[in-house]
Amino acid sequence: GNMVFVSGQIPVDPATGTLTLNGKAKSIEIFDMQGRLVSRSFGTDRVLVSGMSRGMYIIRVTDMSGNVFSKKTFLGK
Repeated sequence: GNMVFVSGQIPVDPATGTLTLNGKAKSIEIFDMQGRLVSRSFGTDRVLVSGMSRGMYIIRVTDMSGNVFSKKTFLGK
């Protein structure tokens, strides 16, 4: 099911620089706009994004059922 994104938003906590989903994902991958993989995490609901350069990224989440969701979002300080 579409449990990964609540109303299409992926909240990043500014204090911790952590992106948190509302449920564990099989994988969370973050790509820059050139298509380079900059981060990949497995079996978690959060990923640290505080060290990333400011800009647009594509976040690709695979949920535990194997469904894939992509979202373009602005990350970085």
